[in-house]
Parts: sequence; C-alpha cells; structure tokens
Amino acid sequence: MNVPKCWSGVLLAVALVLSCAPKPESAERYTSAIALDNDPEMYQLEPLETLDLTVDDMEVKITKKAEYILRAIPVSVKGYTGDSWRGKLSPCDVAAVWGKLAAGDAHKQLKWSQHGRWYYWRYGDDFGHDNAFVVRYSSNNHMVPANENLRRALRRVKRGLAFEASGFLVDITCQRGDNNYWWNSSMRLDDVGDGSCEVLYVTELKFGGCVYR
Repeated sequence: MNVPKCWSGVLLAVALVLSCAPKPESAERYTSAIALDNDPEMYQLEPLETLDLTVDDMEVKITKKAEYILRAIPVSVKGYTGDSWRGKLSPCDVAAVWGKLAAGDAHKQLKWSQHGRWYYWRYGDDFGHDNAFVVRYSSNNHMVPANENLRRALRRVKRGLAFEASGFLVDITCQRGDNNYWWNSSMRLDDVGDGSCEVLYVTELKFGGCVYR
C-alpha cells in the first residue's frame, strides 16, 4: 500500500504508541466456545452493595443492583477519553447482540454505529424483523472496569469477536467539585430511550481465548 509522505510520520508515531502501550495480563486461558444462545444472566441483589471510590478529582459511589453475565458478539465498539466524568469511569461502550440476532449472523444484515453514548442501527426491507426484535436481542453497554488491568483489556475488545463480561449492573453517583452527576443502569432487555443502556461494572472479561480479571 502506498502511503502519502505527509501521513507516514503520523502512522509511525501511532504504531510506536500502540506497541509501547501496557498490555493486560491474562489470568488464564479457556478453550470452550462462548455460548451466545441465551439472554444475559441477571441476579438481583438484596441488600444492595455499595462501593465508595476516589477517581482523580471525583468522589464516586457505585451501587451494585444485580450480578450480571453478558455473553455476546460486539457489533460496534466506541472508546472514550478520560476528559469527561463518564470517560474517567467508562473507557468504552460495547454494542452487542446475542440469541436470535447472533444466530446465523443475523446481525450482519444491519448497519451498526455509536455516538454520544448511544447505539444505532439501520436495516433494509429484507431484514424481516422490527425494531422491537433488535432491542430484545441487543444492548449498549457502558463498561466500567473494576481495575486498570480490565481497563486495558476492554480497550482490546473487537467487533465480531465473541466475549463474556461478568460483573454487576450498577447505579453511579459522582461528585466533582460543586457538580453532582448520576448514571443508572437499565434492568430490562426490552426498554428503549434514555436510561435503557446497561451500566456494567466489569470484574471479569473473557475473549480471544484469555480471561482477564
């Protein structure tokens, strides 16, 4: 491939940054395929559990509402910087499909995209299903890593590579100076609009044959 001279230095710099970036440490390896047939597993917690954290200049409370295991295929992955309070907590969103949308590569009939912490899709007249079907077998997941190793691992999740994310659906409150923020997870598979995304506090991640904790 011929690269214009004005871009060659930029590409070299990007390659050097990526090669020097810290890699996540794999806890172990797995060989069995990740099952995609079933809905995410959710087990509500009673009583609720809370974590109080200091993240840079923010005081954060994370309330665990349910244990959660998501086995799915990413159809779009969007990274975010740490400039915003959400970016400091969640380095990426993963739009993912399972069940009837994962079976037979049905998800490949749609065009997927992400913007502003939302996910979007488009399909043609030959798709054979409606928006309610897509909502039922897909989700946009705000991934909140429990530690730096998981943060690095989440940066490597790729579209089309099945993964398993385990952890908790959470509500988050954040105080940053005089400002207060909140972020609440959905607890349903069929909701739409504001508040319908999952906020997933990730404690274990499996993909590409490796387990990260």
